[in-house]
Amino acid sequence: DFAAGSQQHNLQHSRFLATALLPGLKSGISPLHAVRGGMEKGALRHDERQLAALHKLERLHSELQTYTPPPMPPPPEAAGKKEWRGPQFDEYGTPVAGGTMYTGVGDKSAAPTGFFAQLGAMFGGGSAKKPPAEPQIDNVAAPRGVYMYGGVGCGKSFVMDTFFLCAPVAEERKKRLHFNEFMLDVHKRMHELRMKQPDFGDPLPLVAHDIASSTQLLCFDEFQVTDVADALVMRRLFRHLFSYGLVMVATSNRAPDKLYLNGIQRQSFLPFIADLKARCEVHDLESQTDYRMLAQVSRGARTYLHPLGEGTTKQLDALFADLTAGHRVSAQTLQLRGREVQVPVAGVGVARFSFSQLCGRPLGAEDYLGIASAFHTVFVENVPQLTLNEVNQVRRLITLVDAFYDKRVRLFISAAVPMEQLFSPTGAAPAAGHGDLIGTAAYVPNASDEVFAFDRTLSRLKEMSSHEYLGRTAGSGERSSATFMLYANDSVLSPEKALALFKAYDVDASGALELAEVKLLMEDLCETRKGHRNVLDEEVQQAFDLMDVDGSGDVTPYEFVEIFANSKLANVQVLEFGDTLPDEVTAQRPARAGRVSRAI
Repeated sequence: DFAAGSQQHNLQHSRFLATALLPGLKSGISPLHAVRGGMEKGALRHDERQLAALHKLERLHSELQTYTPPPMPPPPEAAGKKEWRGPQFDEYGTPVAGGTMYTGVGDKSAAPTGFFAQLGAMFGGGSAKKPPAEPQIDNVAAPRGVYMYGGVGCGKSFVMDTFFLCAPVAEERKKRLHFNEFMLDVHKRMHELRMKQPDFGDPLPLVAHDIASSTQLLCFDEFQVTDVADALVMRRLFRHLFSYGLVMVATSNRAPDKLYLNGIQRQSFLPFIADLKARCEVHDLESQTDYRMLAQVSRGARTYLHPLGEGTTKQLDALFADLTAGHRVSAQTLQLRGREVQVPVAGVGVARFSFSQLCGRPLGAEDYLGIASAFHTVFVENVPQLTLNEVNQVRRLITLVDAFYDKRVRLFISAAVPMEQLFSPTGAAPAAGHGDLIGTAAYVPNASDEVFAFDRTLSRLKEMSSHEYLGRTAGSGERSSATFMLYANDSVLSPEKALALFKAYDVDASGALELAEVKLLMEDLCETRKGHRNVLDEEVQQAFDLMDVDGSGDVTPYEFVEIFANSKLANVQVLEFGDTLPDEVTAQRPARAGRVSRAI
């Protein structure tokens, strides 16, 4: 297999679920008939949207039964075995080989050596032959795959796994992978090939040939693109794979047109979207049922836990671990218009706060709506019994529940008392300094105002804990309507750490970083973040240009610290954007900052 690692357990678990619910799944049988049979027997919930997706996959299943892949052509030859052709670009303008002065991509040959030959190599020249054309996919005879997208927990993976197990393709010729692991393996292969054969040239065609030689059907779970290196590679990689007749099935949370939204150099990624639509039938799974959450409910999970104590904490820990299983969790920062909200721990759309962090600080409706837009599930821990002595906390909790309810966020709470006793209208009457729900001090409410408002909150909390509410999927359009940016806190460097990093990579102790030292830095950072050292030369050059503010040809400590410690978009790992970037982010965004953030 191409991939192994942190996602392997999830893949095995998902496949086990399909076989457990539908015993007897095997290559050749109809996935649609298998699922219909499970629904008729009561083993599966009837879901018309899943059946609609299975109709698409049934078409592919039928076509695969009669499809014979064409013979594979010979693998691409090393560039060193071909006549040198000078500067070469693919049809999208990406440098492939040739003069380093123009493209940054060297191309050695058996041409005569010497000063003029070297000068020619820098500026391009040699044979007038055109570089190899991009492979064509217009006349590919392979069946079109299926790209399914929909909200969290709507059953995409289950539907795909059922198809995968039934697909009439030899076991060794079909593979089911997590997409991030697949791309990680591609980068590793490219890097290893460059290290073993520096004169080979572009390693991507050979890697694509190797994949297509052993694989007829690729099924990807969680197809998403957030990394600029992946985005730049994918267009050419999948153009080669599709041209060889490889069939792809994928699940995703995003429609094709929203892949890599707001990404750096997205224009270069757009041709891949066109290829994806050409080679895959796109289907919106639109299921309003969250089967992942229903599985939790069916196992007795509750959304409101009391009293506080070790047992309650363990239950929340288990729920959080299950909902984020196989994914990295960390402290994150949610950047809204003009301010930031700290998220103590979060991962894969699930956030965890204490009550004091959300309601003990001066947060308002916009903050809570921002949280609801960034996370589909929120844990709020250690909620005390509230009285009029904590009137501000009461009002913030009311606002929080209203915002989460409107955005259909799943809310888990641990509290000191039962839900009906959460607010007790006792204690001192609120003073004028408390203000009111709209932030004025002129209006001083009495206890009946809070009692009336909190009755609505209790009603909503009860509905939010219901089976029907938990089974619904938060619509992507609803969640992404806010303006926000989310990034991992541990990707931000302090000025002291940035200076220490500079000194560590100033190998010649010259007091400035040269291009080779910046490349070493980016390779090390890329390996730490992504698990591979495949950093493109153009990425290194653009990162160097970004850091070399004065254009002197090297990077001073001041320039380095300014970029790595003070310009947030240049040093954070951006996890998610709203559909529209915050104005202040757009204003401060360096033109090439994404080149650095990719590696860090």
